[in-house]
Amino acid sequence: MNGAVLALLATLVSVIPSERSESRDLHFAPPITLRVDATDVERAIFRVSETIPVTRPGALTLLFPKWVPGNHAPTARIERLAGLVVRAGGKRLQWLRDPVDMHAFHVVVPSGTSALDVSFEYLSATSESDGRVVMTPEMLNLQWFSLVLYPAGLAAREIAVDPTVTLPDGWQLTTQLDVAARSGATVRFEPVDLEMLIDSPIFTGRHFRRFALDSIRGAPVFLDVVADAPQYLEAPSDVIDAHRRLVAEAGKLFGPPPFRRYVFMLALTHEMGSIGTEHLASSENTRPPDYLSDRQLGALLPHELTHAWNGKARRPRDLWSPDFNAPMRNSMLWLYEGQTQFWAFVLSARSGLMTHDEVMDVFARLAARHQSEPGRSWRPLRDTGNDAIMTRELIDEPWPSWHRALNDSYTEADLVWLETDGLIRERSAEKRSLDDFARTFFAGGGERASLYDLHDVVATLDRVQPYDWSSFLAARIDSTAPSAPADWLRRSGYRLIFTDTPTAAFAEHERRTNRVDLGSSLGVVLRGGSSGEVSEVLWNSPAFDAGIVSGATILSVDDDRYDSERLLAAIRRNRDGSNPIRLVVKNRGRERAMTIDYRGGLRFPRLERVGGVPDRLGALLTSPRPPRTSTSASGP
Repeated sequence: MNGAVLALLATLVSVIPSERSESRDLHFAPPITLRVDATDVERAIFRVSETIPVTRPGALTLLFPKWVPGNHAPTARIERLAGLVVRAGGKRLQWLRDPVDMHAFHVVVPSGTSALDVSFEYLSATSESDGRVVMTPEMLNLQWFSLVLYPAGLAAREIAVDPTVTLPDGWQLTTQLDVAARSGATVRFEPVDLEMLIDSPIFTGRHFRRFALDSIRGAPVFLDVVADAPQYLEAPSDVIDAHRRLVAEAGKLFGPPPFRRYVFMLALTHEMGSIGTEHLASSENTRPPDYLSDRQLGALLPHELTHAWNGKARRPRDLWSPDFNAPMRNSMLWLYEGQTQFWAFVLSARSGLMTHDEVMDVFARLAARHQSEPGRSWRPLRDTGNDAIMTRELIDEPWPSWHRALNDSYTEADLVWLETDGLIRERSAEKRSLDDFARTFFAGGGERASLYDLHDVVATLDRVQPYDWSSFLAARIDSTAPSAPADWLRRSGYRLIFTDTPTAAFAEHERRTNRVDLGSSLGVVLRGGSSGEVSEVLWNSPAFDAGIVSGATILSVDDDRYDSERLLAAIRRNRDGSNPIRLVVKNRGRERAMTIDYRGGLRFPRLERVGGVPDRLGALLTSPRPPRTSTSASGP
């Protein structure tokens, strides 16, 4: 070890704690000057330079963000930071990475120093195998949490930043930041605090188009699109009208917005990595290039818009942290994500982004999935939110029906809120619904998140409709059982049935997702067409019992080369047990013949209307009349 490092260690050893202390709410002025060169799109390299003011000599810790809002996890890629140089007055300083926290760098500030000059490169992924691609020759997604070091010991909202970015020539950008000045390809933004900066990513590209949508109480909303090629920017008027109705329906549902303006940042691409991430006044979204032309719009944009109220303006208390290196906690993702997903489908139906039948098909698939999910017997819904932290990269589990995964905090929780809505409608004689909860609970949030906990949720539900909501939520969030509660179906006026032919919406979903979903019969989901690649096997299903695993490939069915239609026909033929299904399956280079004597036939889920109960699902998916002035109730 050289002398400079030994000297640095000697200086720091008395001031580096075993665990970094919590941030203190102190003001840090003047602002950090942050300059990002984002022009090297061929090599996908961001070049960063910062001037960080310092107030005194001695030990200083610089932090690279770790916990990323919206990801609910420590997903910032510190290993991609390279070329770090720290200077004071032109003299290069030695830095030392913390031996425990890899996101922390320690330096000693010399006497008489008023600012540190810091530079580094961020080496973003150049292929999908290396991670999410954020830079292509046609567009890029700039995320500030990958491009800044900041001083420890201060709350993020008390650190001012003066950001500037240089883009490729001729590119246009979209962001919720306010532009202060532009000179050629260099854009300087108005100074903001670090919390707001991290919440204000950029989409920019060679091919760009802005669509003005509706406004919510005077706050304009825009759909800003970058695309792989200019032809993908063309949009039929009815598609844009559906997005305008989405904005209007969201305003009707939630009331006053927490933003001055809102931007859907949408990349239509096969090149840049997929994303759907919420921010207070914008969202990062990617869709296939033909999103605007094929009219299969889905619920992604409604989901992210809902998060402006549910997640940004109002946030679970334990999910908020003072900076981007203090751990977040995910105990309430069943509301943060689950109710957001619920409203995403409701708003999709009310606006016309999805048809009524498409949304009903989603609910049928969710009901079928969670009525026979073995993992519910050991793992409660609340705990699935921790998967984001445990897996870091939000990767798929090999046995999601047994292990359970983060996705359940969206999908099963969606069913919880469907049941809640039906219960409110039933007990209020159709006078109130979960719309009343949304208007009450999400009101009043703004740029600084208003925090909530379970007590606040229960109290608001009780104001909307008196009931034992504490016990209701505990039974659904914290209990274990072989299947999810299905009372929402009966209460909503429907029942789940299975038929040997899929609904048109189910078949279209399979086509667009390139999959063959036999989860309710053979217990396997495969890639579409003739590949035979297994995407998922359900725990304790016939496919599981036969030893099929995800990643395997079905080579043949009943001695013929695999084709999805051949597999469907083989399942039909064995209804009476006279023709057990014969497969040859290849896994990790080995082929194995197997016979599956499954006799249940094809089973595709759908919802069927039952009499004697109002069509509460239909009412939920229909745009309501303007809200009443009062949402309180004194009794059933």
